[in-house]
Amino acid sequence: MLERLEEPVRVEEAAAHIFGNLDSEKRLDALYHLIELGSMARPSPDKPPLLPARYHLFMRSPQGIWACLNPHCPGRESSDGARWSRLFTERRERCDMCDCLVYPLYVCRECGQVYLRMQEDEDRHLVPEAEN
Repeated sequence: MLERLEEPVRVEEAAAHIFGNLDSEKRLDALYHLIELGSMARPSPDKPPLLPARYHLFMRSPQGIWACLNPHCPGRESSDGARWSRLFTERRERCDMCDCLVYPLYVCRECGQVYLRMQEDEDRHLVPEAEN
């Protein structure tokens, strides 16, 4: 894990790699503290942190927005450059035009980047992540 990876590593996996001798809860706690220390430690006051950390804080509108991602959706309403076909302002599981899954849209409060909330199921398909 010391080499740079193309894919992100789950925090649980990184914590187990670095703090394998601790129980799982203590591993995560130790990793969070290590990241916090690395983001505060600087070689000198005028230098950037040893571990520059960037965090995203997500928000969504109270009513929510859901996106259809099917590029061939017959009801496509977005411009050619957009990554989604249709947006919906009411909660739904599927697009009413192509029957594909739709995903909830979130925006980072810090940088304004738009994200879709999803997870892989047991068949490695992307499905909307269950909301708490």
